[in-house]
Amino acid sequence: MASIRRISPSVAMAVAGATLCSQAVAADPAKSEAAEIPIYQTVMRSGALRYSVWVKVGDRSIEALLDTGSTGLRVLPAVVPGDLMGMPLEATFAMGNTMRGLAIAKQVEIGSLSGTTPIEVIDGMGCRPDHPACSAAQQNTDSLIGGDGATAHGFSAILGIGFTAPDRDLPNPLELFGAKQWIVDLPRPDEAKPGRIILNPDATTQAQFKLHNKFESGDVFGCLRAKDLEKEICGTVGFDSGGPTLLAVTEGDDPPAAWPPGTDASLKVQGEPPLRFRVGEQGPATNVLVLPYTMRFKKETPYINAGVYPYFLYDVLYDAPAHKVGLKVREPFKPPVFQDTETAGAGETADVPPSVDPAQPKRRRRRTRSAALH
Repeated sequence: MASIRRISPSVAMAVAGATLCSQAVAADPAKSEAAEIPIYQTVMRSGALRYSVWVKVGDRSIEALLDTGSTGLRVLPAVVPGDLMGMPLEATFAMGNTMRGLAIAKQVEIGSLSGTTPIEVIDGMGCRPDHPACSAAQQNTDSLIGGDGATAHGFSAILGIGFTAPDRDLPNPLELFGAKQWIVDLPRPDEAKPGRIILNPDATTQAQFKLHNKFESGDVFGCLRAKDLEKEICGTVGFDSGGPTLLAVTEGDDPPAAWPPGTDASLKVQGEPPLRFRVGEQGPATNVLVLPYTMRFKKETPYINAGVYPYFLYDVLYDAPAHKVGLKVREPFKPPVFQDTETAGAGETADVPPSVDPAQPKRRRRRTRSAALH
């Protein structure tokens, strides 16, 4: 049976490192060459966008929710069945969700990269005490990750590809397996083709990105403004492919509040032109939730989790050795206008089978059909 002893993230990281030193094989230099991993898009009944990649854990191929706002691979118990022994972990996510589980070493394959890495096998999901109404409030390990509770859509794992750091409890497998830089190019709403993670892009490709050098954490500084409300929130900004909405954490003590739909707003990232949008017009990705400083989720200063929206307008380069992020403006596109399913007419979501293993000859892109997006 698994130990019930709790340890700090730094101790967990040290244990994980020791495990890897004893079990992992040195990375094959060929694995560090440029390669691509397809990113697939799912539209939930609510209009929220989810992104996923295929990974192999042991001998099982599974579809994992892609999350640039966290680090490490976490899987549901069905992925690694049987009695397990490992180090207890608990991860907290931006919207207050928590995942508890055990860290164990497993052979993992992601695209052309593979090796042994610590992963978390989840044995419980819930909410932080100061955010009891989070989306995981009614979930358990029978629930799929990233689901909306209304359909069978969701994922058996979550893959965090944020930078590995001492305060993170699990390493980023991409880094561990030899990727020094990677580019996230997400599919945008209503785009038919998959997006991609570009591993180890060449110098010419990297030169197309504007690096933000002053922020060693990988965050940049910026401001979220509401023109209609005459409000502005400034702080460090993080992009988060797993974040369905824009989340701003302030120094005030005001209760949580959502900016009204239709509010003219903008997100200004340091050194970049402002991203202008109307709250709610492009679905949950353009909703704005403001939380007080007391619910800052261990951040020391105000910050903005910009969610998935910036990926509609930028490709993002992650430079692991430098712990910097780079931005490149994407080709213009006109985002579809979101309508709530109550007013969109035939707003039913048609359940479609999960995507098949990418090794099969025909890969069906898993996406719900919904009248919520036009």
